[in-house]
Amino acid sequence: MAEDKAGNIWFTMKNGICRYDGKTFTEYTAKDGLGGTEFWGILIEQSGIIWITARGATTRFDPSVPLPNPKAFTVFTPADGLNCCVQSMYQDKSGNVWWGTGQGSYRFDGKRFYQVKSRTNEKTIYPYLIPLFFCLLAGKNGLIPQRKYDFLERKLRRRE
Repeated sequence: MAEDKAGNIWFTMKNGICRYDGKTFTEYTAKDGLGGTEFWGILIEQSGIIWITARGATTRFDPSVPLPNPKAFTVFTPADGLNCCVQSMYQDKSGNVWWGTGQGSYRFDGKRFYQVKSRTNEKTIYPYLIPLFFCLLAGKNGLIPQRKYDFLERKLRRRE
């Protein structure tokens, strides 16, 4: 669940998302433009853009675009760089949006997703994004030291 600046409560449902404005529930589904199935994650950016994660797709929804209008929804599939089910989403203080998946951490540059490379011996990294702009990474052998993101190299670096 998430709350937008107007006080609306947004939440996921099996077949889409729902907005509650204090009086009325409004549902949005694949018929409106959402991608994927089995919706489970929602994040509202500081700008008001809403990200919805689902099996098979991640959707960017601009609620300021009146519906019906296909420009309100942008659906991203594995072809756009995010190739695994999203487990967590977070927007940092700088406005960057991060995704944690079973395949690692990702960042969106405005057009596509880029995987954040880690310098570790772990083969599988499970990211859990926490609201500090730092990532807590857990591997098969336990926790990996906190890292910070190097935006120029698109890689995680040891926190100094």
